[in-house]
Amino acid sequence: MSINSVTLVGRLGAHPERRVTSSGKNLCKMSVATDFWDKQQQAKVAEWHNVVAWDQQAENCLKYLDKGSQVAVEGSIRTRRFDGQDGKPRYWTEIIARRITFLSKNERSSAGALDVAMAPVNDEDIPF
Repeated sequence: MSINSVTLVGRLGAHPERRVTSSGKNLCKMSVATDFWDKQQQAKVAEWHNVVAWDQQAENCLKYLDKGSQVAVEGSIRTRRFDGQDGKPRYWTEIIARRITFLSKNERSSAGALDVAMAPVNDEDIPF
C-alpha cells in the first residue's frame, strides 16, 4: 500500500495563471509559498510549491485568489520527467489539488474562508 497525500497552508506568490488543455479542459497553475526555519533557527525560509487546480475549482481560484492570498491545499504530488532543450532529463514536481480552502479575503470576495472542492481527478483526464 502507498499513500500520496499532501496538505499545505501558504500564500500565493502571484495571481493564478489560466491554462486550457488541448482537449479544452480548464486548469490554473499557482505558486504557493510555505515557511520553515533555517537550520540555525534564525530566519524563516520560503519553500515554493507548484499547484494545479482543474475545472470549476480552477475557475474559482482564478475568480477569487490574488497574489498574497492565503490558501490551504489538499492534494497529491506528481513529478513529470521531460527532456530539456539540451537533451538532458528534467523533472517538474507539482501538487494536483483535490481541495483548496480560501483562508483570506480579497477585494473581489466579501466572504470569509471559502472551501472549494471538486470530484476526484481521474488520472486519465490529466494530459501528462
